[in-house]
Amino acid sequence: MVLMIVLLILTTLLLHPAQDASVVTEAFDDATALLRQGEYEEALAQYETIQSMHVASAALWHNMGIAHYRLNRLGYAILYFERAARLDSDSEVIRHSLRVARERQVDSFSSLPRPFWRTMQAAVLRFVSPGAWFISGLLFLYGAVLLHIMRIRGRRTLPMGQSIYVVLPLLACGCVIIGLSSSYSPAEPESAVIIVPETTLVEQADSAAPPVEVVHEGLVVDIQTQTPGWVLVQLSNGTRGWVPSGQLESI
Repeated sequence: MVLMIVLLILTTLLLHPAQDASVVTEAFDDATALLRQGEYEEALAQYETIQSMHVASAALWHNMGIAHYRLNRLGYAILYFERAARLDSDSEVIRHSLRVARERQVDSFSSLPRPFWRTMQAAVLRFVSPGAWFISGLLFLYGAVLLHIMRIRGRRTLPMGQSIYVVLPLLACGCVIIGLSSSYSPAEPESAVIIVPETTLVEQADSAAPPVEVVHEGLVVDIQTQTPGWVLVQLSNGTRGWVPSGQLESI
C-alpha cells in the first residue's frame, strides 16, 4: 500500500511538468489564432495569462508586441519587441518588427560614443562575473599576505624572485576593483521603455521640479537610480531627468 502511494506521488510529480507544458502550448496556439483573426485584446489576455506562468519566450513577447502595435500602443509594442530581441537576437523577423515600430517614434536623440573602459568592462564580464573577480582578488590578497609572513619569518625566497611580492598585491587590488565597480556600475545598465504617449523629465523627483526634456512613448532609456515613485533615467544623448515610475517599464 505504501509503495503504491509513493508511486502515485512520483507519477504525479513527473506528469505535472508535461501537463503544464501542454497547457501553455494550447493557450499559446489559441492566443495566436485570435491574433491572426484580429482579436488583439483577447489575444493579449491569453498571452498575459501565459506570461503570468513565468514563461519567457521570444515568440510570446514578439506576438504580444504585434498585438500592442495593432492597437496603436507603440510604447508597449517596442517594450515587447525589445524583450523578444534580447532573447533571440538572431531572429530577422523580430528585428524587422522592432525596426518598423521604431520608425513611428517621435523622439530621435543622438547617441554619445561609448567610453572605451565600458567596452573593456563588458568584454571582461562576458567570461567572469563580478563576484568571481572579487573572490579572485581576495584569494590573491590571501596569497600575498601569506608570502609576506613567510618572508618575515625568514623562510626561503620563492624562485620567481622579489617580483611576486609586488605582482600578487597588484592582482588582488585589480580583481577587487573590477568586482566592486562592476557590481555598483554594471557595464550594461538596466534599460526601460517609456509606455505613456508623452511625459516630461524633470530635474528632481518632484512633479513641481523644473522640466528637462519632453519624451514620448517607445523611447528606450537607461535607468540610473530609483526612489519611491520616481526613476532617474538617462537618454542616449546623455541628458538625465526624473520620471514617474508608472510611466516606463523595464525591458
